[in-house]
Amino acid sequence: MVIAKKDADVILDYLKKASLDSKEGFYPPEITYTFEENRFVYFPVKTEKVTIDYWIATSDIDGTSYAYLKEIANALPEFKDRVKFNLHYMFWEDEYSKEKKETASSRCLSNGHYCDPEQIDGRTLSGKQSVLESLRQICLSKQITQDIFLNYVQRFADSCLSLNNKKIDVDQCREEVYRECDIYENIIEEVDACMRNSFEGNFEPSAKLEELTLDNSLLRSELQLQSKLEITHYPSLYANNGTFIVTIFGR
Repeated sequence: MVIAKKDADVILDYLKKASLDSKEGFYPPEITYTFEENRFVYFPVKTEKVTIDYWIATSDIDGTSYAYLKEIANALPEFKDRVKFNLHYMFWEDEYSKEKKETASSRCLSNGHYCDPEQIDGRTLSGKQSVLESLRQICLSKQITQDIFLNYVQRFADSCLSLNNKKIDVDQCREEVYRECDIYENIIEEVDACMRNSFEGNFEPSAKLEELTLDNSLLRSELQLQSKLEITHYPSLYANNGTFIVTIFGR
């Protein structure tokens, strides 16, 4: 849930006072949020735009990555152009694979540079395929409007990801989600080209992307920003160049 800063300040003031006056006992605050039919969001005339960077792991389907993304996506239309929202993807590096210069484990792309942070445990999408889906979504975000893009991300997670060894053909499921989101063949072709062109170096046109050991410019940019901002957990929300950062925990 996204709330106004003034409301958050009230909660913080209560918690600070409660901690100082703990001898009389601490009573956790009870917060009720009501949805009026014709509610609106008020913005002061003079205000700066807010930039939100939200970090997820594509395969984090049993965590809160997608649950909180849904909350954000539902709130964005209320803020109109006052908020710029950027979705980012969490990767780990496999130092062993890079040092040995061998084909990385099933969790990594580009010779161990970009690895799925989630364990491979029966998920319909994990390891290299999860990293490739992150790359696909980065490319897709450049081709369509943000509302359609976020709709795709949420529908893909709801329809194509599973924890229970459920037999889902992820490629076929993705095609269905494309159709549901009105993402047409010309856009899909641009996305596929973007994915291939983001690998640096020469390789055969028939080569499978998951088998390439070449570096990838788009994934490298994500990992560099992740390192710069010291993002170590997911999901994480980072606002206005470090003025606010929070990691959302919970299963």
